[in-house]
Amino acid sequence: VGDELVRLSHEIEYVSSKDTGKKNENGDVELTEEQLLDWYRQQTAQNCEVLDQAIELSRSHAGRFPPLDIYQGQSPTYQAADLARLLDNAASVAVADGELDIALEHYLAAMRITEFLRAGQQSALFFWNQWEERQRWQKLVQWATHEDQTSERIVAAIGELENIYPSELRMKKVEAAEIAYVPRSEALCVGK
Repeated sequence: VGDELVRLSHEIEYVSSKDTGKKNENGDVELTEEQLLDWYRQQTAQNCEVLDQAIELSRSHAGRFPPLDIYQGQSPTYQAADLARLLDNAASVAVADGELDIALEHYLAAMRITEFLRAGQQSALFFWNQWEERQRWQKLVQWATHEDQTSERIVAAIGELENIYPSELRMKKVEAAEIAYVPRSEALCVGK
């Protein structure tokens, strides 16, 4: 599975953001929320086949990545993590378009890939993607609170999350998602 993730990461067609936004005084491109979503939409359109393959591959739990040397630049682990980023971006587009089932499928695939990459690591060495993972959970809360969301979809998502995360991580992450979702979940009677 690891080799396939790396192969897929090499097939990603990157879309430059420099023509989308404007540069700040540091020369970095700044995008409005709308421009960022358009950029994600372009990435998603350019990489439909890669996204479909990544989702399928994420459903396999065989194998592990070798321990990551934190000082290696572009190791296979870093390259395969690009797939999780691409899946996150595609999920953001799907949420914006009201395609909540598709968005969930992309978020779950990104989480499975991240956990697959983490499985081969010593815990102290795998901090490099915590910011991205935190962003993914925040976006998942936005998905959960979307106006078209249903209690059935939420319950199914929690079940999927319980399958992805080991028990010690699952409790922390699923509880955090449930706590963030409390006002909306009460309205939908989630869990009843």
